Amino acid sequence: MTSFQQTLSRHIQQHSWRLANKRLILPVILIALLTASPTTRAITVGVMADAFWQVAAYVAATLTLYHAIAARLNKDNNQLSLMLAQSARFQVLFASAMGALPGCGGAIVVITQFVRGKLSFGAVVAVLTATMGDAAFLLLAA
Repeated sequence: MTSFQQTLSRHIQQHSWRLANKRLILPVILIALLTASPTTRAITVGVMADAFWQVAAYVAATLTLYHAIAARLNKDNNQLSLMLAQSARFQVLFASAMGALPGCGGAIVVITQFVRGKLSFGAVVAVLTATMGDAAFLLLAA
């Protein structure tokens, strides 16, 4: 290695950012936007509040849906539980539909029912495939 390359390599190592420093970029930008002027403060607070309420409403809606489905599955005499107990194909269809819902709540419901012995391993594979998409095939192959 030439002396120029060694000097350049040392310079890059001395002045490179560590991962901990890069994590401070977003908070610094937010603080700068909040303290820059009343206009940018109003816009920043408005955007952050809107984002918070949108995420909170989405999470509340999906948790309500998952809780309702889990509550129905915990009852042994309802039609959904009877259909799942009688048909392995329906278990796979149900699990893949739960996995296709946004978020990981569907996978949690299916895995919980698998642990309780109400769903088959095929349902677990279906929910993981639906939740993860192409990455599931890599995990299953491994």
